[in-house]
Amino acid sequence: IGQMSVGRSGDVAGGPAIGVLNLDSEPPQAALDEVLAHPHIHSAIVVQLPKAGELPAWMAS
Repeated sequence: IGQMSVGRSGDVAGGPAIGVLNLDSEPPQAALDEVLAHPHIHSAIVVQLPKAGELPAWMAS
């Protein structure tokens, strides 16, 4: 884990929580399956961002 941020997904105290992990590489599917098996985890989404200084493919054209 390169970086981790946590907080609430809304602005109500005690509301749903959100966590964002910055990983060095794409997590294996087995790791995602293990995370999603936890009863208090509702979703996990992998987002691949371009490297620093590079534009996303949809902006490069």
